[in-house]
Amino acid sequence: MKHQLIIGSFRIHVWYIFILIAAIAFMIPATIRTIENYRLEKHGRVVRAFVVNTKTVGGKGTVQLKFRYKVAGVEYVEFLNNEPYNAGDSVYLLYLENSPEVIRTYRFIYGIDSPSK
Repeated sequence: MKHQLIIGSFRIHVWYIFILIAAIAFMIPATIRTIENYRLEKHGRVVRAFVVNTKTVGGKGTVQLKFRYKVAGVEYVEFLNNEPYNAGDSVYLLYLENSPEVIRTYRFIYGIDSPSK
C-alpha cells in the first residue's frame, strides 16, 4: 500500500505519524502554559502594572494589551491577550520571581481583581 512505513514487523500509515506529530506540537505549548499557571498560583509574586495600550490583532477580534511593570528596579513590558482592561488602567499581575517576564493578571489566576489586604 501507498504511504506506509514498515518498521520491523509493524506497518505504520504515514498519516498516523503526521497526526501524532501535530497533536504533540499542539499539546506542548498548552502544557507549558498550564504549568506556568500552576506555578503562578502557588508561587507567584504580586506587582502593580499599568496597561500602556491595547490593540486588536488577528481576524477574530483578539485584543492584545501591553503592560508595563517593575520588578527589583527593572522595568518590564509584556503582552497578554483578551483581558477586560483599557489603556491607563492599573492592574495587579502575578509574575514568577525567577522569570519576571512570565505574567498573568491576578484576575485570570484567582478570579478576583486584587489581593485582599
